Formats: sequence, C-alpha cells, structure tokens
Amino acid sequence: MKEPRARLAFDGRGILALAIYTALAVSYLARGLSGRWPTAYIGKGVDPPQLMWLMSWWPHALARGLNPFHTDAIWAPHGLNLAWATSMPLISVIAAVPILVAGPIHVYNALCVLAVALAAWSAFALCRYLSGAYYPSLIGGYVFGFSAYMLGQSLAHLDLLLVFPLPLFALLLIRAFKADIEWRALVVGLILLLIAQFLMFIELFATMTFFAGIAFLAMLIAGSGAERTRAVNLLPTVVLSYAIALLALAPIFYWMVASGYESGAQHPAILYSLDLLNLIVPTATIELGRAGWLREVSNCFLGYIYEAGGYIGIPLMLVAAAFARSNWGKGWARALVTVLVVVVILSLGPFLIVAGRPILPLPGLLLGLLPLIGKALPVRFMLYAFLMLTIVIALWLADDTLPSWIRGAAATIIVLSMLPNLSARFWTSAIDLPSFFGDSLYAKYLSHGATVVILPYGINGNSMLWQLESRWYFKMAGGYSGNPPLVFRQWPIVRAFYRVGDDELPDAGDQLKAFLATHRVAAVLVDDRELNVWRPLLETLDTAPTEAGGMTLYRIDENALAPWRNATALEMETRLDRARFAALVLAADAYVRGGHPLTALTPAEVKKLGLMPPGWIVVPKKTEPPWDSGGLNLPRHPNDPRQLDDLWLGRDEQGRVEVGVSGWYPALRAVLAEYRGDAIGFVPRGLEHPSADGEDDLRGRLVMTFSAEGLARAAAHARDSAAAGRAAR
Repeated sequence: MKEPRARLAFDGRGILALAIYTALAVSYLARGLSGRWPTAYIGKGVDPPQLMWLMSWWPHALARGLNPFHTDAIWAPHGLNLAWATSMPLISVIAAVPILVAGPIHVYNALCVLAVALAAWSAFALCRYLSGAYYPSLIGGYVFGFSAYMLGQSLAHLDLLLVFPLPLFALLLIRAFKADIEWRALVVGLILLLIAQFLMFIELFATMTFFAGIAFLAMLIAGSGAERTRAVNLLPTVVLSYAIALLALAPIFYWMVASGYESGAQHPAILYSLDLLNLIVPTATIELGRAGWLREVSNCFLGYIYEAGGYIGIPLMLVAAAFARSNWGKGWARALVTVLVVVVILSLGPFLIVAGRPILPLPGLLLGLLPLIGKALPVRFMLYAFLMLTIVIALWLADDTLPSWIRGAAATIIVLSMLPNLSARFWTSAIDLPSFFGDSLYAKYLSHGATVVILPYGINGNSMLWQLESRWYFKMAGGYSGNPPLVFRQWPIVRAFYRVGDDELPDAGDQLKAFLATHRVAAVLVDDRELNVWRPLLETLDTAPTEAGGMTLYRIDENALAPWRNATALEMETRLDRARFAALVLAADAYVRGGHPLTALTPAEVKKLGLMPPGWIVVPKKTEPPWDSGGLNLPRHPNDPRQLDDLWLGRDEQGRVEVGVSGWYPALRAVLAEYRGDAIGFVPRGLEHPSADGEDDLRGRLVMTFSAEGLARAAAHARDSAAAGRAAR
C-alpha cells in the first residue's frame, strides 16, 4: 500500500525501522562483544585501533590547546599533517565526551553499530519517498546498510561506514528534481550534508561528488527532454550549495595545501579493485561465502577481505535486470541503470581482474590519472552501486502489477543471499595490550615526551593503540596513518622495519644507529613475541635490554650515537646500494672464476656457495595471516630466480652477467656512476639523467650488464673501494 510522500523516517514506523536496523547490526556485528566490551573491538587487524587513535586525537588536541591538524606524536620529529590522514573531525568532536567517560574502545564499537544502522535508515528514507511503500523500503534500506560493502568495511574502517549522508544527499536532489522542496530548505540541507560528509571522511565527500556528476551526465544522456531541463535548472543551486560548504571548510583546505600534495594513489589500485567474480561470489563476510567451494574462489581475490565488498549476488542481479526491462521506456530509469553500470565498471579498476589475475585494461586506468579522485580506491565505488540497487529493489518490490508472492519470495531470497556471517567470533578481535602499556609501566621506564621506536613497526603492530592507552605519554618515530611519510620511507632501516621481504642488511648496525640518532630516539621497545626477529639487529646497539610487562626495552645512549647525528636517508641508502652491488659483483666474479655454469647464476646460488659477505643481518619477511583473518593477497607472478628481494643476479641471452639492486634513484645513480665504465649497458636508461619532475619518491631497480673482462674490472674496483672504506674507518 502506498503511503503519503511526506512520511520518510521520523514517524512511528520510521523509528521502528531504525530500531530494527540497530537490532540487526548489534546481532550481526556486536554479539561477539558480549562479556568483553572493554577488551575487544569490532573488526580485524590494526585499522580499527588506528581509527580509535585518530578519533581520540581531536578531543585530546583541543583540550590541550594543540593544533588538531598537526601532530608530532607520530612520525617524530617531523610529525604529520592530519588534513590528509584518515581523520574524522566531526565524529571526533561529537564523541569527545563519550570517549572521556567510556573510553575509545567502547565508543568505537558503538559507532560501528550505529553507522550501519543509520546507513540502512537513511536509505530506507530515500526508498520510502520514492516508492511510497513501507516494507519494500525496509528491504531497500537493508540492501544498502547490510550490503557486502558495509559488512566488509565493518571489519576495518569506521570512516568508510559513515555513509548515511549519501542517501540523504540523493533524497534532497530527487525532491528538488521533483520540485517537492522549498529552495531555502534545499540549500541549507545540501550545505549541512556536504559539510558533515566532508568532516567525517573526505574520500566519501569526493566520490559522492564525482558520482553525482556521473548521475547528472546520465540524466542528460538518457533522460527525457523535460527531465534534462529539470536537471540543468537544478545545477546552479547545487553549485551554490557546494560553494558555500567549501567556503565554510576553508580552514581545512588551508591545512591540506600547507601540507603539500603527493600525486598519485596512496595504494596500488590493482589491490583495491573489484574482482569480476566477486559480483557473484561472496567472501566470508557473507554466510553463503563460508561454503568451502566458494571460499576457494574468494581466497583468490586480491587485497584484503574487508575491501572485497562487491558481492551483489544473482538474485539481486535478476531483480535489477527485471526492473531495467520493465522500466526502460522511462528516462529516469534509464539514467538510474546507466549509473549502476558505470559504477560497476569503474569499480573494476584499471584492469579486469578474474580470480586474482589481471586480464585486460579498463576505463578505470584513466581515472587513476585524475587529481584527487585518482587517490580513491576503485572497489569502494561499489557503495554507489548498492545505493542504486537499493532504489531498484524498493521500486520493484512496490510494483503492484507483480504478484505479491513473487515479490515476497524475491525479497526473502535476496535477504538470505546477503545474510552476514553468523559466527559471532568472526566480527570481533581481542585488544592486544601488553601490561607495559595497560599497567602504565611506561612511566617508570620512559621520560614524558620521549621519542621511541616500537617493534613491530607501523601497520605490522598495535603501536597506535599502545600510544593511545598511554594518553600520548611518549612520541613515536613511526606510527600508522596510511603510507609512511616520504621522509621516513626513504630510510633503508624503515623498509626493514616493515618486513616486506627477507632483507639482508650490510652494516645493519650503522643503518639502525643513523636512523635512531637523526630522529632523537630515546628507546626501542620490542614486543616480546617478536624479540627473536629483532634481537640480532638490536644487539648492534651494545646496550643491555630490560624486560617489563611483555616488552623488551633498549635504551639509547645519545652520546654514543653522536657520529650518526647528521646522517641522511640518501647517504644511508647510497651506502646500502653500493655495498649490495659490490657484494654481488664480487660474488659473480668469484662464481665465474670458479668455473660454475652461468646458467645457474642467481643470488640464491652464490649465497649457497658462500660467496656473499658474512655477517649481513637478516630481518625475515613478515608472515601474513590468512586472508579471511585480514591478511593481504598479492598478485601471483612467476618467480624469476635472478631476483631475490632487492638483489638481481643472472645471465642474459648473450651469456653476459647481469648485476642489479633496487633502491631510490638518486642513490642508484651513484652506483651507476661508479661502475658504468666497466659495464656494457644498463637499465633503466632514464636513470642516466635526473628527472625534471624530481626523484625523491622514485624507486626502481638498476641492472648493469658485464662482459667477463668488465666483470673482472668491476670486481677489482669493488675490492679497492672496500679496502679504502676499511682504512677510512
């Protein structure tokens, strides 16, 4: 039965819908918190604790008169401009008092539940306006609020759950399109929603704006003449609302500009693109996806499980197809379906990926070249596909020309096909808090405001939560705020901290000491569970460790590190690359002189034969947890035996020796200059001359080709350089 258009969300039945969505969100996501609210959180991995830190930072900064846009609590001493970080200023301010009373863990859990419920409720309001029917709108709200996108992001990203303004934004635009709202109310409503979405997460504001533009173009192309006219007439009001909202947000734009802008995406788009099979194959976030044969498929999806949120399912696809077929004669319906198709295509990213394998390029390849929106991760665009599907399912279910039993059966099948994972334990994780932080032992061993390095480092551990528990008692020459700042990731020892490969470090002690000295680090704290990983490296500090509360502490003697105080990342990178390249040259020369077959020349082989220098410290590669538990799936490439992490050694097609190392371009250029006279050629050719666009963030692999005579000359040069270095020390 149709209802009056004015009834949206705030009458009794609308409030009942919110109560239903909230109860479902609690049942699905928070049931596993029963009896352990203070010691567990909704989600997996270290992203939720990071967001607790970011959520708590604004109240902490404002209460102490600090600049909330900048912090030197992490990435000390340089600090970080938080205008580009995953901050949530509006939520932070709203949650300030609850955090003070209940603590960040309780508040984070409550906000996750509330965000899901509000998303469903706002979508319900949109559907109820469009369909004029309560139960179809209730299903429509469920499709949006409990979509694969929302369920996936519940495992990691509160900021990406704060989407309830999106359906309301669409609702205001549709009401204006239908001339069903006063101009002043429209402008005020749009301004408030735009500001709110911006202050909750900038990425959502940007993508909402982008797809609103796509919808406008779709209406111009597919709409009727009258609909195109109404869309064009609405545009000035929308532009005005944006202008006022952006003017109000000017202080944040100032800090965004003041911090500088790193072009390009922060994360490789291929890891955050929709796998084509994910449209019909759910992950373990969906109960259906727990089936063994489906899990075998979903475990091939790239990236993280919480980003693989593209599952629509065959039942919902069939309803969308039926809706398109029966309504194709209407301009607005053609525009709606067009937007849906465009969103899905762009969600596929720069390449069509099937079962984790890139197949062919797609239009999304061009999207990544655009400023700002190019930073957005493609698979997250599926949020807008589910918004379109929400409208589709509500309107289709409200169609009285269809038999009620067909609509009822379809609604039931769709809800069952989308049913979340029913395991309470799947949705929650225990808080990882050693007693060193939980019992405030840090105050006994550290001076207030001291800078420390915590291992495991950055995204590999929970240092952000531990610092939050201390109420920012200490600073960190590290942290987790997305990708590390350029001034940190240029340091060789920082790459070793991240354990992305089995890094072998020549002069590892000097690399560590240079970093600690230049960053004024007072202590290194190691989680006892990883002590065996880091002990060989930390023993180079020649300081007695102290064990306390599940952590082992290495105090740093500032005077002992004085020789490294003026070191630079480029200096240490150059030293590393030269040492590695020289070692490979000497190993290859010894291998050739030993009469070994060139066909078997590889880094692993020369290591096996003992031809590499002894004493290089190895930091082993981190072991990823299973994908269902939050581990990372990378593209599978055939292993090239000539490559071993940052080392390259082998022969080319002409039987000549190839020697290579990976590093930053300015450091590799020093290696090139040292050995170029002995080499036949090298790649990449662009390394020969510095780039006019700057090379601070250019990293690659230098491979030089040597004849037998050239290799012998290079080896002699390497021996002379090593002898000169020893004499200088």
